[in-house]
Amino acid sequence: MGKKLLKFLLRILKSEYFMGLATGFLSCAILVMLMNAFGVNLWPSSVPKKIYQKSSLLYRLIQDYYPGELNEDDMVNVALKGMVQGVGDEYSTYYSPEEYKSVKSGMDGQYVGIGITIVEKNGKTVVQDVKEGGPAEEAGILKGDVIVEVNQEVISGGSISQVSDLIKNGYDAKEGSVVTIKVERVKDGKKAYETFSIKREVVETETVSSKDLSSEVCYIRITSFNENTDEQFEEIMKKVERKNQEKLILDLRDNGGGSVDATIHMLNYLLPKGDLITEKSKKQGDKKYTSDDKHSYNGKVVILINGNSASASEVFAGTMQARNQAKLVGTQSFGKGIVQTILSLDHSVGGALKITSSEYFLPNQKSIHKIGLTPDKVVEYQGSEGGYGKDDDNQLKEALDLINAW
Repeated sequence: MGKKLLKFLLRILKSEYFMGLATGFLSCAILVMLMNAFGVNLWPSSVPKKIYQKSSLLYRLIQDYYPGELNEDDMVNVALKGMVQGVGDEYSTYYSPEEYKSVKSGMDGQYVGIGITIVEKNGKTVVQDVKEGGPAEEAGILKGDVIVEVNQEVISGGSISQVSDLIKNGYDAKEGSVVTIKVERVKDGKKAYETFSIKREVVETETVSSKDLSSEVCYIRITSFNENTDEQFEEIMKKVERKNQEKLILDLRDNGGGSVDATIHMLNYLLPKGDLITEKSKKQGDKKYTSDDKHSYNGKVVILINGNSASASEVFAGTMQARNQAKLVGTQSFGKGIVQTILSLDHSVGGALKITSSEYFLPNQKSIHKIGLTPDKVVEYQGSEGGYGKDDDNQLKEALDLINAW
């Protein structure tokens, strides 16, 4: 009896049916392991399950009752934004694919366009600035030109976003594509109209500019920390060092931050060996940044800040202050001591997730989140609008007095 049972079992084990069953089981096991390795959960937690159940019901009801046409992409993007908003963190968000393209362009410090800055004045769209050597300048666009048509579409109401979208073809401008711009300008005391066909090119965003206040003092304005800001900053610093200028005034007013990596590179360029910031992250633990002493600036530094100086600006100014390498002038900074990570979702749902991922601490281990930086000399700005670096900039005058008396 025992031998017959054993022979029967051996026949089953050798049968095609059993081999197929075993292969299928093994394949499923491998699939589950691979999905787990890539973060795909076959048994979702309660939150995704509830979202699926409730959103499915809502969508069926909307389809049944709403008489208008539905834009499903908009519905999905708004739903994803709402999910991230439910975290309760004002700095976390979901970027739609179109928004993500724009964000990436801004972070790279480059965009495809024609190299102009536009503003609204008295209901008109006016060219405020033309990038030197850019496509617009080469075509003949002038500062002060009023844009009246883009690609034969009449501009009315001074809509900056509308004009910008038309010039850049939304988020999809291609290098080498042509945009036609009609402008109004005063010529020989009379209104005149000219039309330009301009090839879009890759334009580098300039976030760092400078001017000499004296043979000893260089004023450097940094408007944001893009991925190429550190390169622009180092180019200017090389000129400062060639001139043997031993006093720097760095202007971070209204600088809302940006790339922490660029900020760390700039601090490393200025500071001798020592601690910079510490990032404390749930996913990656503590990460300490230090300067390596390959290069440092031995002169005096004053940094201008205000209530709109935030995030990476506070990393920069706060580290310089904590290391006793700079004095701060202006008003209390914004107080954003947390870092956001942008996770691309291009190969899954599209777009990207910007999520608060860590908190940073200055070299003295202080957090400035919701506190801000306190200037060594508190001075309220009383100059004209857009007057940073100009003759009536009273905060700059205080900074200059401080650095000369230092």
